[in-house]
Amino acid sequence: MDDVEEIIAQLVDDGILSPDGMEGEDFVYKIDLISMKEKYPALYEIFLEDMDETLLSLLKEGLVEVEYNENLEALFSVSEKGLALAKQLEDQVGDYNGWSYYSVWCC
Repeated sequence: MDDVEEIIAQLVDDGILSPDGMEGEDFVYKIDLISMKEKYPALYEIFLEDMDETLLSLLKEGLVEVEYNENLEALFSVSEKGLALAKQLEDQVGDYNGWSYYSVWCC
């Protein structure tokens, strides 16, 4: 078992990651951010910083849109431009069911 597999196994054991299916030959995991924040606060901060940078980059490129709900929580969704790019990539790399849904991120 390599280092990445050991880390993933530990995060699963700690209840931070839970299996959520397969994508090709790779496992897909759900992330329990509340547990991550409690058990691994440094990892949580790194994760949020990375997500912030990624979402801002996607927003600047016009690939996602942001709306705010009544609690002023940011809700991100894939823009028309993002869906068009996803469709183009899907045509190049094959079917990928995840392209067609709108994902929402908020903390």
